[in-house]
Amino acid sequence: MQKKLYLLAIIFLLGFCFNLASADEAYEKAKALFNEKKYSKALQQLNLSNSDTENRLNKMFLKGLLQIQLGDIKEASKIFQNLAVMYPNNPEIHNNLAVIYTLTNEPMKAEVSLKNALNTNPSYKTAYENLGKLYAQKAGEAYRRAIQKKRSADTQKIQLALLFDITGNNLITSQATDLITKDKKLESTEDITLTSEKETSNSDTAIFSTVISWASAWENKNVEDYLSFYSPRFRPTKTSWNKWAEIRKSRITSPKMISILITDLKILSKSQSKIVVRFKQDYKSNFIESKGTKTLTMIREQKRWLILKEVFSKTL
Repeated sequence: MQKKLYLLAIIFLLGFCFNLASADEAYEKAKALFNEKKYSKALQQLNLSNSDTENRLNKMFLKGLLQIQLGDIKEASKIFQNLAVMYPNNPEIHNNLAVIYTLTNEPMKAEVSLKNALNTNPSYKTAYENLGKLYAQKAGEAYRRAIQKKRSADTQKIQLALLFDITGNNLITSQATDLITKDKKLESTEDITLTSEKETSNSDTAIFSTVISWASAWENKNVEDYLSFYSPRFRPTKTSWNKWAEIRKSRITSPKMISILITDLKILSKSQSKIVVRFKQDYKSNFIESKGTKTLTMIREQKRWLILKEVFSKTL
């Protein structure tokens, strides 16, 4: 009987190791297919790889690149925004996020991301080159405005360089570095100080992803999706849920554009069923601009983190 159990245990372990090897092999195949520009097949292979935390950065990075190549910029943006929160000290992530922001015609956010890349590594060549392109475009637009020429709809979009590997070797000489700053960091409103390069736990990742997705739904004026992030137990101040929802719908759908920048995202407290997060929120629309600190109390319901309480303190 003991021999049978022993054999079964060996068979189980061999099967488990085989599954891990197969999953890692799927990731390697995905990389090879990416290099061959077979992006759809590469994404299929990548989805077959395991979700272990050991190689999470590289897998998410590759998936973000694949989404860009396949034209799903919205999904690519979500992936690289999550990566920027999880790995704030990685310049390649910030650089590629800047590329995405230029594709979505958000040059201010692109500039912030490139400055973040240089804050993490002041010698990063591609980030300098991309920032130079961005400034050149801004100078050109300022010139056109100065000679009273309206910006035409067919103005060519700036093309920033996308990074395909996480190497840390894309450096420039110290001589060139001195041309930008010497004693202080480049100014940035998106200098996330949540963690070091160490990976966050799966629960933390889900929390960060929830906050980013909530802000994305708001920014994209998707009212139904936005409201779905609030718990049925959420109690607005001095009004009912239905009245509050009507007000939120009006405020979200009325502006022609909404821009929301979430920075300095931190978890203040956490248990299995309740968390408190705080972050800086920069809101802009064609009506108003508002900056401040937001605190969200979230509870675990319906296998999701949902907002129970929301407090915003406006910066004076």
